[in-house]
Amino acid sequence: QEDTLTVQAGEKTLLFNGEQIELNDLEPKLRTALTGRTSDTERAVVLLPGDDLTFERNLFLLRAIKQAGGLPAIMQENEGGDG
Repeated sequence: QEDTLTVQAGEKTLLFNGEQIELNDLEPKLRTALTGRTSDTERAVVLLPGDDLTFERNLFLLRAIKQAGGLPAIMQENEGGDG
């Protein structure tokens, strides 16, 4: 079963798997969630950026994901496109 880890982030909001958390809690929570996950697929962490997410905060989140041992996967919310 695919239980992908997701991080939804806006400038003021941060959701980890749908649960509201503080920015400083992201890395430890991710680290715990990633325990025992070894393959690249298992370690993927989907980042869903909100429209108001700043570049700096986005970088902070990407760094936290990597520090925790995850592999950031950015999902843009816009439909279609040439992706």
